[in-house]
Amino acid sequence: MFAKIISDVLNKFLGKYIENLDGSQLKIGVWGGDVELRDLDVKESALDELDLPVRLVCGHIGHLKLKIPWKNLFNERWEAAVEGVYVVVVPKTSIQYDAQKEEKLLHESKLAALQRVEDARLKQQEIEKGDQTANQDGFFEKLCSQIIRNIQIFIKDIHIRYEDGLSCQNSQFAAGITLSNLSIQSTGADWIPRLDTSKLVYKLNTLDCLGIYWNADANLIAQNGHDKSGMIKCLKELVTSQDYIPQGMNYIIGPICSAAKLQLNPKPEQPDENGKTFSIPFASLDFVMDELAVGLSRRQYSGIMALLDSFDRLQLSSKYRKYRPQVSKVTGNAKDWWHYAYNCQLENIRRVHQNWSWEHMKEHRAKCQKYKVAYKAKLENKLSGGMSKDIEGCERALDVINITLIRRQAEMEVQREGRLRKQEKQKRGWFSGWFFGGGEESDTKDKEEGNLAMKLKSAMSDEEKQKLHEAIGYSESGPPPSYPEKFVDILLKFLLKHLTVTITDEDTGGACVMQLKLDEVISVVENRSGANALRVVASVQSFIVEGYALEGSVPRLVSSEIATSGAPLLAVMFETNPLDQKCDQRVTVTAQPLQIMYHAQTIIQISDVFAPPKDVSLQQLQAAALSQLEVVKERSVTGLQAAIDNHSILDLNVSFAASHIIVPENGSYSENCSAVVVTLGSVQMKSKPRAKDSPALTELVSRGHSQEEVMDIVRSSSYDHFIIELTDIQALVSLTAEDWRSTLSSGKASPLHLLEPTTLHVDLLKCLLTNDPNLAKVKINISLPSVVLSIADERLLQLAYIIHSIPKGEGGTEPEEITDFDQSDDLSQSVANEDVALVRLEQAKLSSGKERKDTPQFTNLELCFTIDEISLDLKKKHGAGYQSLMRGAALSASIDLTHRTFDLSVSIILGGILVESGNDRLLSTPQGPPGAVCYPHHTHFRRAVDLQAKPAGPRAIPGLASSHN
Repeated sequence: MFAKIISDVLNKFLGKYIENLDGSQLKIGVWGGDVELRDLDVKESALDELDLPVRLVCGHIGHLKLKIPWKNLFNERWEAAVEGVYVVVVPKTSIQYDAQKEEKLLHESKLAALQRVEDARLKQQEIEKGDQTANQDGFFEKLCSQIIRNIQIFIKDIHIRYEDGLSCQNSQFAAGITLSNLSIQSTGADWIPRLDTSKLVYKLNTLDCLGIYWNADANLIAQNGHDKSGMIKCLKELVTSQDYIPQGMNYIIGPICSAAKLQLNPKPEQPDENGKTFSIPFASLDFVMDELAVGLSRRQYSGIMALLDSFDRLQLSSKYRKYRPQVSKVTGNAKDWWHYAYNCQLENIRRVHQNWSWEHMKEHRAKCQKYKVAYKAKLENKLSGGMSKDIEGCERALDVINITLIRRQAEMEVQREGRLRKQEKQKRGWFSGWFFGGGEESDTKDKEEGNLAMKLKSAMSDEEKQKLHEAIGYSESGPPPSYPEKFVDILLKFLLKHLTVTITDEDTGGACVMQLKLDEVISVVENRSGANALRVVASVQSFIVEGYALEGSVPRLVSSEIATSGAPLLAVMFETNPLDQKCDQRVTVTAQPLQIMYHAQTIIQISDVFAPPKDVSLQQLQAAALSQLEVVKERSVTGLQAAIDNHSILDLNVSFAASHIIVPENGSYSENCSAVVVTLGSVQMKSKPRAKDSPALTELVSRGHSQEEVMDIVRSSSYDHFIIELTDIQALVSLTAEDWRSTLSSGKASPLHLLEPTTLHVDLLKCLLTNDPNLAKVKINISLPSVVLSIADERLLQLAYIIHSIPKGEGGTEPEEITDFDQSDDLSQSVANEDVALVRLEQAKLSSGKERKDTPQFTNLELCFTIDEISLDLKKKHGAGYQSLMRGAALSASIDLTHRTFDLSVSIILGGILVESGNDRLLSTPQGPPGAVCYPHHTHFRRAVDLQAKPAGPRAIPGLASSHN
């Protein structure tokens, strides 16, 4: 049975892509247990089905080997080896339009989009129903583990190359992927390759020299006049290995060398050597990568942008391919090209007029009705041959959104009619079940037919099935074991010792413009299926960014300052359903301080390297990126809404140490130079604990609580409370040879400060009950004790000098505005709207029609900002110190903002103003006794803005006590 399946698959796959393949010889080799093919040529039509603007010039497979021990299928090694795969692809200069093929590809893409929508809906329904039938049978998992135990895979010398001399106007490039060796072997517990028959499965995965390269101004193999053997020889010489690195290969990623150790425990329920059950994970992967190098140069970036622009233009003009003239040049064919432009523009005009014609609307409605009737018959298993044709025809004519909407309507009507029939059956009695029953059997049969494991078991004979069950340790009689909540069944460990990202510029002799270095990137993932829990821990030990070297010295733009010995620079932990059961999700983030240095020449060089070409306009790619962004936002909002509906408790603890930003004079830091230094302040963000099992309302009432006390308790438990605190935010201007580091570490005000140390406190409350108009959805309370700005004449002049001394790059010419004839200005918005609509349809729930209720007015946001004092102190240089000229302060200011569904109100309160010069008080508005705060009177207007001063003092400033609505 297995031999027939493998023989058919190989004949179908290889015969489709390999020239002159003898299917009968391949079948004989499979039945004999050994298949060995050499010097296979790939058909030039192998890529035609993908409908890509490329064609295959050379395709070769040096050696293909498959060894299957049929006599002892489950206890001996399987081997699959591929060696010497060389492919050269070049762009197509002209693509012939095929109407039938175009319609077929469009219909297939539409069906694929519909299938994605249906799969997402089915998955969502399974999650809501808690359907775990897919995990109740461990047959498929045990079969996979047994196959993994026996199979050995060897892949060697792979080179796939794309050569292009058309996309870039003044240069040609070659890009590709090379792989020296990839092996997956069975080993023993000592990780030495051999076939081990112990309880655990050990697999050693080795990756050698996998890389992606981009060679600008490359020598194109396809244009050098080589025959096929010559091209294969050139491709083979360009494969990088650990002992050989060919010249002229500019890798964007890699070459990568890594090792992964996989350990499988097919029977975790059985005792280990110490007699403990569920002590070894079902799957454990330890992945180690010594170094990952990522590099990009100016010409590589320009080539990538030119290639993307070429594909973008092809995608943009694809809908007008049927009008494109079959000529290669514009010169001498002006009439054909003018007809092409005319027909393209005319199609847009015709489409707009057709969409808004009554005949088209009537025809569209008729197709929708016909499709709904046919789809309902399909759902009820009453589909006839004519209706099948109606479904196929309507699906070709209608778009994805209309088809999905009609399907949802049909499903809703079928469910409603099914409920009515069920009620009629109940009225008739049990006797009608003899005539109307039997639906569940067909549903069960369909489920079994859709299960891959059930298909495999049904295709096997009883003898083969018994041997397979004995080999993989599976029993149909006993149920699969359930995992304990503390058992970690999947454990993944990842270690990247060094990550380097390098930006170079060929115009400066290949100099390094910027280099980013990360050391000891560690990640650990633990999955506990018994508790539906996941735990992810990640850390980074150090982070360094070096800039463009001037006069031999390499500036350091970003460096880590480890405050705690041995602590990582960044540590992140995310956990769901933790063992202590105090919350539903837990997030912990800890970051050590960074020192960020501004280096003007590096910024200028980086902006020059990544300056986009003038003639590049990636409208289609921008539309696709915007579409994906909107889809991600929609899914994120949906996930957040689900978390709110489930009342999940989040334990959040974020701690960022204070980082410094240094802007030196002349844009380059040197010892004892003047500089502007800004400290971002240490950030602490925590979630206020909320009781997971809060008492019920009836229990509160039985305890004797009043109605107001009960409502206060309900309101407090209806919010997730987060506390954010920024400590020691400050900015200073340092003159030459001043010690600003000790000033920052002291945390005290000094003559160097432009902004004296201050603290910001934020209370963020997120409501869990989004359907209650009495509770604000978001509450934000921001408080500042004091903000003191100290401006001295000497330091103000020094600040202006530092800003003026920083070099600026040459202002580049703005790209010319490109106007397209196909009205693509709204392209990105239309694509994004369509994809977001599909996402919403995926998650839409069927509901019966009900009367539309009036929309209540919800409070979306309540914002309260208070500041005790904000002052500005003007000083002048006086001897060795500074003399205060004038000081102004605003006291006890607050802003209250309430945003509701239909209105917005803002209330601004100013407690007092103080202006003084030396010992003379020029202006003073006393605040009165503590707590004497006068709040403005509110009236519900569409827009309301209230300004009011406290009238407690003997003199009120004219205008401050007025109210403006």
